[in-house]
Amino acid sequence: MPAILQYSAVLGNNDLAVFSKQVLKYVSVGFRDFKIKLSGDLEIDLRKIACLLDTGEAVKIRGDANNLWRKPSDVIDYIDQLGQPFWAIEEPLISRDFSGLSQVASRTGIKIILDESFTCAQDIRDIKDMANHFILNFRVSKLGGLIRSIALLENARSLGLPLIIGAHVGETSVLSRAGITLASVAGNATVAMEGAFGTHLLEHDVCEPPVMFGNGGMLRPKEWHFQNAAGNGLEIKGQNDPTYK
Repeated sequence: MPAILQYSAVLGNNDLAVFSKQVLKYVSVGFRDFKIKLSGDLEIDLRKIACLLDTGEAVKIRGDANNLWRKPSDVIDYIDQLGQPFWAIEEPLISRDFSGLSQVASRTGIKIILDESFTCAQDIRDIKDMANHFILNFRVSKLGGLIRSIALLENARSLGLPLIIGAHVGETSVLSRAGITLASVAGNATVAMEGAFGTHLLEHDVCEPPVMFGNGGMLRPKEWHFQNAAGNGLEIKGQNDPTYK
């Protein structure tokens, strides 16, 4: 199990005032790795990127486009107009347009993160001849559980594909713990991690203590003593816990 895991700050498609407050809060507690949701409105997205770059810190930014565009040329033009601030961008085209996505990667030099376009082993086989353009988003909940995720990881490893341990908004410590196991198996193939917000985001978590990152997005798995307990090492609150009454 890794000694330290570092999680990304995730910035949603909020108005600029909320966005700016979130950036300042994240930066003040040591975050430097950011995922930003794109709106498709050039002026808004430029202002949000400027907000990040104006912090004066050496921030690392990846974008999430949520299938905004239909043509590779539109994505390429938009990234150029943004000043190419990203090291990677997630799902800029309709899902599974692997040829178009590969074209975007080739023209911009930016890696493409596959999320909606990656749910099964066939998706990995479909990109084998252009694997150098892609990063796979491994969300345990999306892929059908931890065992299936590990099996898909072995397929990805055969092509040398890097991965992001992804997360849905609002996941509890149960899925954060599963992501830690997956990161342990993936090793150096993991280029970013999401999730582990615990009660930073949730009013209540199902575990005590909740599995969540600290300052700078850092999480030290040994502090939870997973290795000394049965199963996944979590203490799940019972149905009689007053939290759930």
